[in-house]
Amino acid sequence: MDWNQRFKFSYFIKLAFVTLLIFSMCSLRYGFLFDMFDVRRETIRRLTDYLNQARVNGVICRPYFLLEDAQFSNLLHAQNSFYSKFLPFGFTRKFDGLLKVNFSSPTFEELQRKFQEVNDGGLHVPRNCTSVDDVAIIIPYRDRDQHLRTLLLNLHSFLIRQQLYYKIFIIEQVKKQTFNRGKLMNVGFMEAMRLHNWTCLVFHDVDLLPENDLNSYSCLDTPRHLSVAVDKFSYRLPYASIFGGVTALTAQQFRRINGFSNDYWGWGGEDDDFYIRVNLGKYVIHRHSEQIGRYKMIKHSPELLNEANPCRHALLRHASRRWRMDGLNSISYTVLNTTEHQLFTRILVDLREVVFRNRNSRILGLFLQPNTRMSNICARQTIPSLCRCKDARCGFTSWPHCLQVTFASLLVLCIFCIYVLYPSNSLLNLQDDFKQITLLSSSSLSPSLSLSLSLSSSSSSPMIRSKEICRPTPLRHDGKLNVEFSSPEFSQLEALYSEVNNGGSFYPQDCTPPDDVAIIIPYRDRDLHLRTFLLNIHSFLMRQKLHYQIFVVEQVANQTFNRGKLMNVGYVEAQRLFNWSCLVFHDVDLLPENDLNPYWCVDTPRHLSAAVDKFQYKLPYQTIFGGVSALTAAQFEVINGFSNNFWGWGGEDDDMYSRVLLGHFSVHRHPGKYARYKMIKHQQESMNNANACRFNLLKFTNMLWRRSGLSNLNYRLLNISVNRLYTKMTVDLYEEQSRREIRRFCAG
Repeated sequence: MDWNQRFKFSYFIKLAFVTLLIFSMCSLRYGFLFDMFDVRRETIRRLTDYLNQARVNGVICRPYFLLEDAQFSNLLHAQNSFYSKFLPFGFTRKFDGLLKVNFSSPTFEELQRKFQEVNDGGLHVPRNCTSVDDVAIIIPYRDRDQHLRTLLLNLHSFLIRQQLYYKIFIIEQVKKQTFNRGKLMNVGFMEAMRLHNWTCLVFHDVDLLPENDLNSYSCLDTPRHLSVAVDKFSYRLPYASIFGGVTALTAQQFRRINGFSNDYWGWGGEDDDFYIRVNLGKYVIHRHSEQIGRYKMIKHSPELLNEANPCRHALLRHASRRWRMDGLNSISYTVLNTTEHQLFTRILVDLREVVFRNRNSRILGLFLQPNTRMSNICARQTIPSLCRCKDARCGFTSWPHCLQVTFASLLVLCIFCIYVLYPSNSLLNLQDDFKQITLLSSSSLSPSLSLSLSLSSSSSSPMIRSKEICRPTPLRHDGKLNVEFSSPEFSQLEALYSEVNNGGSFYPQDCTPPDDVAIIIPYRDRDLHLRTFLLNIHSFLMRQKLHYQIFVVEQVANQTFNRGKLMNVGYVEAQRLFNWSCLVFHDVDLLPENDLNPYWCVDTPRHLSAAVDKFQYKLPYQTIFGGVSALTAAQFEVINGFSNNFWGWGGEDDDMYSRVLLGHFSVHRHPGKYARYKMIKHQQESMNNANACRFNLLKFTNMLWRRSGLSNLNYRLLNISVNRLYTKMTVDLYEEQSRREIRRFCAG
């Protein structure tokens, strides 16, 4: 090959690379490469589902679809006689498309007279049709009274026209705290879900007003970015990874990505972090065209306590590493007041900024250089190969002097954009949370590998205090234990375990524990078994040097026992008291025989009781996931917890195994010689007979797992008593109400 041919070949390669780069950048801008969501196919699927599950015989309120998709809905009616009975009703309301935004700010009295069909709390229920979604509108707020009145004027009329079942929640942060939009969204989600099982959550800035009522405020099987085109940005997407303004997610989607980050105090960063979480949750983002997703922004000056967050870029660089331990599962706040106005429900909260910053300063140090001052955290950096140009998104200067772009600079730019805009899910395996690295280093069979890992983690993380990390498997271990079947009195047990704190909590004094573990025990009328269990389990856990607490969740008498629902209640109530990183769900009649079976969590759910004496220390069948299991809070949220539908003995553990697989996890089991348990012999409880419906319910696990679990948990907490060796919670599980919901699955 002569010089001319080599030159042409090299030129061709460069041209192809530049073309590919331009195509990739355009796809990031317009979303035609990565947003492969088929709106029309989803329209038909959802329309079919809505008609099948109609709660009112008659009109179905208009579901989400574009006007050009009307032919598909008509075709669906013509092809199936089932839908023909809905034809006389049709689909209500002809939408106008573009709306005239009203920037006036009427008084609340004038607004109440205008929207008399809205109930107290800002709740609207369509009168003559069934809404396709139950929508909670969550608005972070502080000192924006005029903007709020303008938003209510426009938003209520907009939502009423869409005939949605909706309620507006205003989440107001107390004064003299730095504004935290993401954490307010998380609080809104938590408090709204306590009041009703909302199927769709719309997170809405108070200064954005919709311009087109074809922009439906409903949810799909993937998160939606509603505010695609804002007048402030000339009705264009400012950059591809933005996911702020107005967004819509189902409760399951929001739980799966662990909500918003709680770490962004001040303006900026939380929406880009949220985009990364959506990608890490293996979702794609659905966006309407810029003609439909149009919004007007109310002009306003920056708030004094909402200045730009100087730490946002440093936090974003490590978002893929932090998302599992920062969000819904780590939120702490205090509700100061809840007020139901006619047009909205106002929730005033204290986000505990001082406590949060003090508690998390060492964690934030994990992602920042230890000697870096806050003012220097986000110092401007330059890339020599890019002519020292600055990124316009960071507020830096433009590139007028960078017209000469070399092949090398294009390559650097491509790699940089891919890294920033599309963080790889594989980073989760390489940059997992610090405690998982500690666990791996401590439990390794190779002393040299253990030493190297522990040294590397200790040198890079300020999380390690003056004490060393506890070794989950101490140097001197007995291995097989002598199980005690005696049942001492509680006074004797308290004297035996004097180092255990009230509530059954233990924290090692000589080292930093590798995990914070909540032991959750479903229970009723098993006093002897409980005393035997406490005698064995406390000594077992203290030897592993864990920070743990034992929660005994007791169901009231005269109800059929529901093990799965009790586990869910235990999880929710335990997380309210402390941010437990690991949950161990433990039957009261199983006693561990080997302390080489560690009670901590890894990156996949663990089945601890793989070998029980009742089954000759063998796994009775492969899909069992009962007895004793361990999951992180994030894993438990992803699979929506246990099913609430299994009343009586059996089925909930097999359903749980299916949920683990549906959540894209695998089950980890220790070898049988370590995962050994003794079962306390007992008679079958009269209110815990075999569930005759369990096999029918198991057939519908794929259909029900997103709907039955943490997402629809209902119960009443009757009492909490803090005993010396455990915390006991007595709950009413609302059996009659819950059974009505599953009656159709148990027919025949």
